[in-house]
Amino acid sequence: MTGKNYSLKLSDKGNGFVDSTELRKGKLGLRLVDGLVKQLRGKIEQRNENGVLWKLQIPIEHVVACQ
Repeated sequence: MTGKNYSLKLSDKGNGFVDSTELRKGKLGLRLVDGLVKQLRGKIEQRNENGVLWKLQIPIEHVVACQ
């Protein structure tokens, strides 16, 4: 993503996820987060690194335009 973004990182030290694609399809909370990030023209990443790491990026200009 180019330009300035709001960035949010969430992590834990659990077992992580086996397959994030399948997990997102089945869990309502994750589907809601995916939908909101898409509406705000953002990006979401998930990695398994000593647990799970979620990184969300939302363009600042789009958040200001929504207010």
